[in-house]
Amino acid sequence: MTAKAISPAREKRRAIVRIFQKIQHAVPGVVLVQHGLTAFREGAHGWHLGLAVAEIVTAGAVFVSLFLAARKLAGDIRAGRTPHLHFGIDWTDIFLGLMLFTEVAAKYPAHHKIWSPSFLLGVVMIVLGVFGGRIAQWKAEQRARN
Repeated sequence: MTAKAISPAREKRRAIVRIFQKIQHAVPGVVLVQHGLTAFREGAHGWHLGLAVAEIVTAGAVFVSLFLAARKLAGDIRAGRTPHLHFGIDWTDIFLGLMLFTEVAAKYPAHHKIWSPSFLLGVVMIVLGVFGGRIAQWKAEQRARN
């Protein structure tokens, strides 16, 4: 059997799509930052102050990690390098999961519910952030064998 290779153009498109998918998940971070800043302006203290700090920090971590990933992708494209799958930890996905947990905590006083689709998505994002590289490496090896 011959190994199936992915063309550089296709790999570049995949990398760009991955960045846009992460940006789509990060959009709610803007709302979390607004909630956190509103809580600061209203003089929050105790639980609400901690939640406001968590909202701003997790959303900020997502924005910074997305910026760094997009900058690396743009640098690869400008230099004519083919973006490649990295098989390590994806910090953007981990920060997205933490941001989703913060969103669940922010909604808890109103709904008194922890288990929600946002909580489940947060778990999935963290698992993908930690094990996604290994999964991608395994899939690449499978593709190469077939």
